[in-house]
Amino acid sequence: MSRQFQALNAISRILGWDDDEQANKEFGWLRFMAKNKFDNYQDFLAGARFIESLVVWLQQFNSLEERLIAYDFLRKRLLFISASEMNHLVERFYARVVVPDLISRAATQHGIQTYQVLSHPDASNTIQKMRQRILFMGLSDGARIDVLRRANSTILHNDQIVMQPFLDDEKWRDLSKKLKDLSEDVVKKFDTVYIIDDFAGSGTTFIRKNSTGKWNGKLPKLWRSLSETRSRLKNYDEFPIVDDPSVHVHHYIVTEQAKLAMLEKEFEIRKDLKQEGWFPKPIPFTEGMVLPKNFSLTPPDDQQFFSLTDHYYDKDLETIHSKESGNPDMRRGYAQCALPLILEHNTPNNSVSLLWAETEGTQGHAMRPLFRRRQRHS
Repeated sequence: MSRQFQALNAISRILGWDDDEQANKEFGWLRFMAKNKFDNYQDFLAGARFIESLVVWLQQFNSLEERLIAYDFLRKRLLFISASEMNHLVERFYARVVVPDLISRAATQHGIQTYQVLSHPDASNTIQKMRQRILFMGLSDGARIDVLRRANSTILHNDQIVMQPFLDDEKWRDLSKKLKDLSEDVVKKFDTVYIIDDFAGSGTTFIRKNSTGKWNGKLPKLWRSLSETRSRLKNYDEFPIVDDPSVHVHHYIVTEQAKLAMLEKEFEIRKDLKQEGWFPKPIPFTEGMVLPKNFSLTPPDDQQFFSLTDHYYDKDLETIHSKESGNPDMRRGYAQCALPLILEHNTPNNSVSLLWAETEGTQGHAMRPLFRRRQRHS
């Protein structure tokens, strides 16, 4: 008897499926979803993939009614973004976001309409030069820079795409040298920077102000890093980015909440740091997919599952990072986003903690994850 078959029988007993017809129907759905989506989650342990993990997850609930509520949530509310779906968002990024911007800029420069650009010989040449002066920077492994490179291997040069933004001085000098060899422009520097990340749930990890008034998050850290590097590499030719670059931020997936928060915070930090220095031009925020407001769990529709998150919770999840969101309670996930979301390479901490948390129960119930999360903070 296979391990999966044993696990399915265990699920049938745990959920009280006495009707063979119902059990067979649910087994079919579980096998299909496990094979095509859930088993591909990167943090499952060897020999214990989705169906085996589901057995353990369901057993933490005390009553049959609670287990049925949890399973119903899994069936009807959970969204799992697979690797192929995420890669699709990566692959369409250049064509859907970068190309329209290049066309718009070329049309303005040549005084023509956007629909005339690709048939205009001088404008087409302008686009090629503009494209050579774009630097693409991944903010995390979720940026999938390897996929971006492969999808645009005939268009973009490898040395204008970097895996992460915090490079050492030698790498910056190398990028500068290779750009000079590549570009025929008089000014041989990157004048446009695309900052790429996978997901934003609340926006606070990307940009936030802490209780002392200091700006933190991925974007302020990047600004400080670039400023410090520019000041160290005082020889003009060593640092490959112009002093006033156009900076663009792109997430493959964002929530409506995060999109609005990042726009508001960037406007606020621009006013705060005007004297100290900040990116010189307003930053456009783009995305591959926006999760709408009604995607999050909300009462009364999800009240039964919320009751489970209230009862099966360990305050040990609350950290200095959760406090920075303004509400340290992690029952509904970081910043109370209450997302029913799983990404194939990791689970966002904005998702309800009952999905991803693993604790010993030192300050509440011991929590068992369905999709174990790797912690990543910035």
